[in-house]
Amino acid sequence: MAERRWPRVAAAIVCLALAACTAGVPPTGEVTTVTQIASPPEERSGIDNPRSATLLQGLSEVELAARFMRVMAGGDRTEAARWVAPGSAQRRLDGWERGPSVMVYETRSVTTELVQAATAGGTGEMAVDVRVRLVGRVDGHEWTALAGPESLVLHLRRVATEWRITDPPTKPWMDEESFNQRYRRSELFMTSRDRRHVVPTPILFDDRTGTGGRDASVQGRTTTALRLLLAGPQGRVAKALDTTIPLGTRLLSVTYDAEQGIVTVNLSNEFTAAGVPDSGRLRMGQLVWTVNRLVPTAQVQVRVEGRPLAELGTDHFPAGKLYRRTSSELSKLWPQRRAHDNLVAFVRGGQVHTVSVDQLSTTPVPLQLTVNGTKSAPTWSPDGGRIAYLVGETGQPHTLWVASASGAAPVATDLQGVLSPPSWVPGGPARLLALKRQAGRMELWSVNADSGRATELGLGKLPHGLEPTLVRVSPDGAFVLAVLAPGPSSRLGPGRRDLFETPGPLYVGVLGPKGITEWFPTPIAPGLGAASSPVWVDPATVAFVGNGDDIQDRKKLWLVKIDGWGPTLVLSPGRGSELEVDIDDELTVDPAGETFVFKAPSEVGTALWMVNRDGRGLKALTSPDATNFDSDPDFASR
Repeated sequence: MAERRWPRVAAAIVCLALAACTAGVPPTGEVTTVTQIASPPEERSGIDNPRSATLLQGLSEVELAARFMRVMAGGDRTEAARWVAPGSAQRRLDGWERGPSVMVYETRSVTTELVQAATAGGTGEMAVDVRVRLVGRVDGHEWTALAGPESLVLHLRRVATEWRITDPPTKPWMDEESFNQRYRRSELFMTSRDRRHVVPTPILFDDRTGTGGRDASVQGRTTTALRLLLAGPQGRVAKALDTTIPLGTRLLSVTYDAEQGIVTVNLSNEFTAAGVPDSGRLRMGQLVWTVNRLVPTAQVQVRVEGRPLAELGTDHFPAGKLYRRTSSELSKLWPQRRAHDNLVAFVRGGQVHTVSVDQLSTTPVPLQLTVNGTKSAPTWSPDGGRIAYLVGETGQPHTLWVASASGAAPVATDLQGVLSPPSWVPGGPARLLALKRQAGRMELWSVNADSGRATELGLGKLPHGLEPTLVRVSPDGAFVLAVLAPGPSSRLGPGRRDLFETPGPLYVGVLGPKGITEWFPTPIAPGLGAASSPVWVDPATVAFVGNGDDIQDRKKLWLVKIDGWGPTLVLSPGRGSELEVDIDDELTVDPAGETFVFKAPSEVGTALWMVNRDGRGLKALTSPDATNFDSDPDFASR
């Protein structure tokens, strides 16, 4: 995961921590001392082997709390029970077994404060305030990214001569290092609702499987993933995705022949039941892609009740062969845009130009769009055959136009007004989504690219009263990526495009036929600054420009998974002593997800630059001068 930094802890946080501590103290008590205590030296043995952290007489309150945090990192309820007072405190640990639900914090972010509370009876209860910086949370098999300080108050009382925890958390808290040792991340492959593609769904599961070595571990992990796959879409993605595997299909066995590199999946008879028409290829695709996420080089063969298959589905898919996800029959199930001769469209002087990323220092070529007016936001369709763009003078309402990729036969759509840049929806019929500011509220519109007809869609219940300022449709058409921000400032006049360029938290929404049906409840990239210019790198990965409050956190190019897992910094401003290139708030990515193009400001204008996904290969695509301000790059579709 990306490196995170502690913010300065203000005195107000200390006050809040004290309030949290006193909340669980007997009402007759009074806080008498507050002391900052340094945590004892870290002992990894208590994490790697929780049972080695035995209770010792004479442990101080802070030592006990610190040891208990390490025991929690092991996730063992039985071991944790040794550190907990009898009675109701023990019952609070039951949730550890019913889970899995886990809070994850930075490994070296723990600080403690000791609060002593005296009671009228002369006995004492201690409260240790453990402060950490959260990274995320696991609920079931889903990851939710979190960021920021959190306080966990542990109350203690004496049992005989030793301190015990009286209110252990109902879910374990783990440091990152322990969490990464215990949990395995992978992806299940469901299908899009139009059943044209397989769609990756991130999952996390407890990796304490396989006790017989590597082969057994592979079998255990694959078994876990396939059982989750057979259950169908669950959790946040349940309303967005589908499956072609008949419900009720049971996993009978999984075997892995390491020498031959073959995974054999044995399923119950339900797998061959009649279902969605033409689903044979998709059923096999879901299985093979899911297995290959865990064992990338393995070939997969499917058996039903131990017997080989000949054909599967009404499409008579040849199911008796060995397959990998790269097999020609299954590779095209991955949703991916098509490149248009490796060209990037962009705006210069109010007109759309194109430039090739293969031939640097070439002169950009104007795209012959036979429409008068200032043009902006060119956006290529997923198949590279058409281009959509806005036409309208600065400060005035715009009209959405659609033309062929060569610029011929432009058609004005019904969508007019204060518009956001459009985004293509994969599949047929060809259509686009765009936001429209109307009568003080934001609206979502769908536009048929053939007829030009515009239809208003629903935005769903927006989180925290925010509104979208930009939406991008995923390559599979199941989700939208959106920047959500407070309503626009009253100083912005009608027709101003900066209504749609306000950075804010980055959210994912579920896209249905009638609009966005629901939103993921939390932003996917907390702690990385206000997001702008989000793009889909692939169906499971997004990129954006993050702009933090501190000068060292100004615009950076980030990669992150759709659930917020593993943010990776691609490029920082001014990287390279010779190039010193800054990143502006406009970003696009090639269809393969390997090359980014972004707008970079300079003293004489703006130009387009490109960089590889690994942060290397930084180079200029266009040259700035006093008359050219290049903007709005688009590499195929977004």
